[in-house]
Amino acid sequence: MRLARASEHAASARLFEAEALLAPPGGKQPDTWDEIDLLARIRVRQGKFAEAMQLWKQSLRFPGHEEIVAARVESLNAYADSQFERRRKLMLALVVAWSAIIAATLGWLVVRLIVHLTK
Repeated sequence: MRLARASEHAASARLFEAEALLAPPGGKQPDTWDEIDLLARIRVRQGKFAEAMQLWKQSLRFPGHEEIVAARVESLNAYADSQFERRRKLMLALVVAWSAIIAATLGWLVVRLIVHLTK
C-alpha cells in the first residue's frame, strides 16, 4: 500500500509526499528493493545524485536486481556527465561574454581618453 501511494505521488511530481511515505523522519525506512529503488529515483529527480547512488548501493543487498541497478547507475552517470558538460559550456560562454564587455568598455575609455587629450 505504501509503495503504491508513493508511486502515485512520484508519478504526479509530488515528490515530497512520495518521499514522506517512503522515508518519514523518525519513521519506518524503506525495507524492500522496490521502495529503495523508488526513493532513489525520487532523489535523482530532486537532483540529489549522491543520495540516489547510495540508495542503489544499499539496494544491492536484495539479490536479483544487480543488472537493473547497474543500468540505473550507468544512466545516472551519463546524465550527470551531460549536465556537467552543459554547465561547463555555459560558464565558458559567460566568460567570453564578460570578456567582450570588458574589452568594449576599455576600448570606449581609450577612445574617450584620446579624444580628451587631443582637444
